[in-house]
Amino acid sequence: MSEHAPISEARRRRLFVASCMALIATAVTFAIRGDILGDLRAAFSLSNEDLGKAAGAWAYGFTLSIFIGGQLVDLLGMKRIALFAFLMHVLGVALTIFATGFWMLFAGTLSVGLGNGLVEAFINPLTATIYPDRKTEKLNLLHVWFPGGIVIGGLVSYLLTMVHASWQVKMGFILLPTILYGVLFLGQEFPATERVQQGVSTAGMYKAVARPLFLVLVFCGSPTSCPPPRAWPRAASSSSSGSTA
Repeated sequence: MSEHAPISEARRRRLFVASCMALIATAVTFAIRGDILGDLRAAFSLSNEDLGKAAGAWAYGFTLSIFIGGQLVDLLGMKRIALFAFLMHVLGVALTIFATGFWMLFAGTLSVGLGNGLVEAFINPLTATIYPDRKTEKLNLLHVWFPGGIVIGGLVSYLLTMVHASWQVKMGFILLPTILYGVLFLGQEFPATERVQQGVSTAGMYKAVARPLFLVLVFCGSPTSCPPPRAWPRAASSSSSGSTA
């Protein structure tokens, strides 16, 4: 089937539901990995510094993959990016569960971060492409599932803690939404991105970055991408003292 062929309503709905499930999987990784940090420190005798390095590796993967994946989504196609995201999520969970030390934990967290970034890199253009006349509505509905996924992951972690499940079992739960979005995407043809369909060149896309309105939006949005300064001393003191308060 051609990437430019009309999309049936059933196919459109399945791609959108799969995108929502992929974002749920991404959010669940945040909730569960945050919950098991204390278990990882105890299991591998990590210092606060090493724990922070291992737990923070997701940020490197996320930043790298969302930036590079966003550049490659037109070149490789959204289907390949979705496949890479799925593989990174599975690899990240496996590396963490079977970790024998710091570097495997670091690699596992890095892989999860890569998967999370790749999900963001393709679900947004996919949603905008399959719903060209309802972008705002559908993108808002899509991203409702990020906080929704964190709630799901938090509740699952809490319930598993109540039954004294191991941190490996908690980590393994991430595979459930991951497998679900993989199955939902399986065998589906992805459309070309809206930019490609409309014949906008890559050079034209990059030129838009220099538009005044875009620069104003970047300036206004940048302060929201980092924690407030008053949170930094507390985070630093907690890390150095080992306090979890």
